Amino acid sequence: MRLATLILTGVLAGSALTLSACGYQLRGTQVHSSKLPVAHAQAQIISEDNPLGHAVRQKLIDRLTLMGVDGDDGNASNKIQIKNLRYRRYELVGVLTEVRLLLMADVHYQIMQNGQTVEIVKPVQVEKSYQFNEADVATSDQQGEQNQRWLQDSLTERIAEQYYSLGITQ
Repeated sequence: MRLATLILTGVLAGSALTLSACGYQLRGTQVHSSKLPVAHAQAQIISEDNPLGHAVRQKLIDRLTLMGVDGDDGNASNKIQIKNLRYRRYELVGVLTEVRLLLMADVHYQIMQNGQTVEIVKPVQVEKSYQFNEADVATSDQQGEQNQRWLQDSLTERIAEQYYSLGITQ
């Protein structure tokens, strides 16, 4: 009994040493190591006047705020305009319904470069796939509604990252 306990203790201690010796460790990473120039610390966000446009605009303002950008400044010389915001849904119907949901937008960045306003247009698209059994769904596709919110978050994250990249490449 005592020998088994010693062996088990030795194996556990050896495992811990092996794991730390291989370089495995948890560490935090800094998302953005370089700061945006002061000229890019403010941006005006313009979106379509509909519920989807308002939701995406607010999420983008929140995302930019986390990055140190005032995204709610109506007087800023930099602008992010989100146009042609739309969902596209593809379904493959069988025993289970396979759904591919896309959220797309045409994003116009108007940024100051060398004292002049430059407009850069980039199409942005995010997608999510999921399955559901229509026989089990009561009244609505709740997973689809959750995925729409996830797509909005992903789209705003991508737009904010593009704005950040345009700002630091000056």
